[in-house]
Amino acid sequence: MPAYPKSFTDEIERRIANGTLKVASSFGNKNEASNPVKSAGDGSAKSSNKPGKTGGGNTRKMNKLESEYAQRLEALKACGEIIWWSFESVKLRLADNTFYTPDFFVQRVDGSFEVHETKGFMRDDANVKLKVANEFFPWTFYLVRKEVGGFGWDIRKIGNKDF
Repeated sequence: MPAYPKSFTDEIERRIANGTLKVASSFGNKNEASNPVKSAGDGSAKSSNKPGKTGGGNTRKMNKLESEYAQRLEALKACGEIIWWSFESVKLRLADNTFYTPDFFVQRVDGSFEVHETKGFMRDDANVKLKVANEFFPWTFYLVRKEVGGFGWDIRKIGNKDF
């Protein structure tokens, strides 16, 4: 994975935050290119909806925090730090009648996968599900929050798994 200088990644974060960096999609639809959140890096024109749901009516669009983080992921993809990501594309079974759908499933350039969960506020059940999923599944899990003041991201690895 290429290592970019902190000044470069800080500049990317600053430009995303103030709206001067717009990451266009490479997927044909010019309407999607004007809104990078709609083309979430997975090639699906419906990536702002829950791809796993069928039958209509039960799709969920990204909230503001998720949309902002999707822009960050698009910037990381454009910089070559990740090769792919998708929004709510994986549903994990934790126990009978207990499931967890991570916000973002990310593939790094080395081929490894990560789970990124964005939270403005963390309820107890979400915290437990995140920790249980981290124990059950072979991926690295991260909790993503906006830094105090709204600039930048506070990204914390869950647990101590080291792959």
